[in-house]
Amino acid sequence: MVDYYVIKNTIADLLMIPQKEDASEWSDEDLIINPFGGDSSKNIVIKDEIIRSAYDKAAKLKSNQFFTNTNQSAEIAVQPAGRYSRFHDETEVGDSVNGITYQLSPASLEYCIYVISMICDNKEIDYFRTMQDFKLNFHLAYRRATIDNNFDLEKILPKTLRLITLKMQFENETSVAQMKKYASAFEYLFMYKRGYALFEISNISTLLRMEGGGRSRVSSLEEAPKRSVNPEVLEFYSMALATEDPFTMYISFYHIIEFFLMRFTRKN
Repeated sequence: MVDYYVIKNTIADLLMIPQKEDASEWSDEDLIINPFGGDSSKNIVIKDEIIRSAYDKAAKLKSNQFFTNTNQSAEIAVQPAGRYSRFHDETEVGDSVNGITYQLSPASLEYCIYVISMICDNKEIDYFRTMQDFKLNFHLAYRRATIDNNFDLEKILPKTLRLITLKMQFENETSVAQMKKYASAFEYLFMYKRGYALFEISNISTLLRMEGGGRSRVSSLEEAPKRSVNPEVLEFYSMALATEDPFTMYISFYHIIEFFLMRFTRKN
């Protein structure tokens, strides 16, 4: 994780607040938002303690790129993709048998801070261009929040960063390998029910070129996954749902059939 004051300076930049030449000058100062030069009485104040608390949580996370976890939880950035994905809504289901709660929703504040740290620490990223793209998202999110009179950093920041995550909460301590199996199982069930792809984000460049799609074919996911899914099969299934090209769709489904045919042949 980069230094707290670097994170705070970057958040200020995203929220259209003037940055400090020396990030350490922020001290315990609150952030005051008024990006469009309106009435100062309508300023929105974000307490330093809120950002600092989320930073401390992010700093304690175990992580591997966009997969973060504690002993009893995990959060993974995902990208809904394909013609039915634009009107994606939040999903939450429980698995009482295995003691798991799945939630697909905007990223948590600590996860957003973790990703901001990754962006600040990546020397290959064009910081200025990246911030400009994110600021366009912030303009839209801010306008909507002011119309609804419901501004909350925990809601605004994931919309600004375009971050949707799969969150899993476990009743018992769970290994990372098992967490990833459960994640794959959920992703498959979600794609099967919704009819559009759900890709895990693996690197910063994927995050910076994320796009959306159209309508879902069902309104909700009413059950938790009951089976594990081979990661290779899951990738082919995602490709089939995400593509608009009939040949790519055909080849992807062909590889899935081929996988199960070969497994059946080996058994017999």
